[in-house]
Amino acid sequence: MTIEQFLQLNEMEKLCAIMESGRLMAQKLEPDSRIFLYRLQTFYVSACYCISTDQLTDITAFVDVEGSMPHFRKFLISIHPAERQYDTPDI
Repeated sequence: MTIEQFLQLNEMEKLCAIMESGRLMAQKLEPDSRIFLYRLQTFYVSACYCISTDQLTDITAFVDVEGSMPHFRKFLISIHPAERQYDTPDI
């Protein structure tokens, strides 16, 4: 799936795509909300959830975490080391 295809989906289809293909990279925890950062193939998705209303408030797709969400980077927690990619030459 490309980012263009993802953007054309409705909210429920986006959630299904995240659950089926997304890999949780990090989350930002606040008293009344959670922001989850997922990687889907060649792009990233942030999903914002409000605890008090039990509602998903926003789903945003972007290609570059640094350029699109620089304020988010300093709050990232729970980064999964298995998700990091390393360039290793053939041994």
